Amino acid sequence: MNGAPIRFITAREYGLKIADYEWSNNALRIVEQSALMPSLGDSPDLKPYMVNRVEFNKEGQVTVIRDITRNGIIYDSRLIELSLEEMLDRACLCIHDKILSDLKQTPIVNTISCFLFEYSEQGPLPPTIALIQPDEITDYPDDYPLAWLSAPDSELFTEEDLDSIILHGENDSLFTTINAEIYKLERKEADEIIVEFYLNLCRQLKSSLNGSGLLNTTDDFFVTAREFSVCNEAVFLEKLWPQERWMPVSKALDEFKVLQEQQMNAYLAEFEERE
Repeated sequence: MNGAPIRFITAREYGLKIADYEWSNNALRIVEQSALMPSLGDSPDLKPYMVNRVEFNKEGQVTVIRDITRNGIIYDSRLIELSLEEMLDRACLCIHDKILSDLKQTPIVNTISCFLFEYSEQGPLPPTIALIQPDEITDYPDDYPLAWLSAPDSELFTEEDLDSIILHGENDSLFTTINAEIYKLERKEADEIIVEFYLNLCRQLKSSLNGSGLLNTTDDFFVTAREFSVCNEAVFLEKLWPQERWMPVSKALDEFKVLQEQQMNAYLAEFEERE
């Protein structure tokens, strides 16, 4: 294409990136390579980095950006036509179905007590996932009763040793668009929407996993979620657990809160005496 760029080079102190632009009718293929910054006079040792495909309509507007490397879609203009509620419904179905599909392809032999979704309020989708095993559920005196409900502390965690469930990829554009729309909302409204989203996802996944044989689960297996910085796990358990299971935990949380207050008051009193 006359006048169109064919190469874009980015150089930094630590390295460089070269993007070659391959134009065709209504599309652009961008092939990126990267390398550490070579010594003066040496050629860079370029390695494949990423391949994207940008598609245009007849008016020259971008319609889709595909991540060829990860087989995903970075941007899809058709999502603009959907309401936030419609996008969330679609995301719930996509995550649910992808988990079941991945579990069918790569069975997990460990016995699981809890399937945990953990998300961030800055980017609630996609979540990280932890499969918590029975021996990881602790109950130490004077500890926060739900301290064990933490994805990074689990052996089977999607950002470490659990690589059989992959949510990034084909639905990235949907997740990115939802995150952008959620970010525009007031914090209270956004929190309510995301909590309701994960409550629905947890209930649907629990129903699908029960009796499916896709996981070896304990008799009291459950699916839940939490926002890792707010630590709102109790909000989910209160709504997802039956009352007889939730009440002892609720009592333990109240007792822990009282204990914390007593310890803080004792600390302040000791501090004032020293002053």
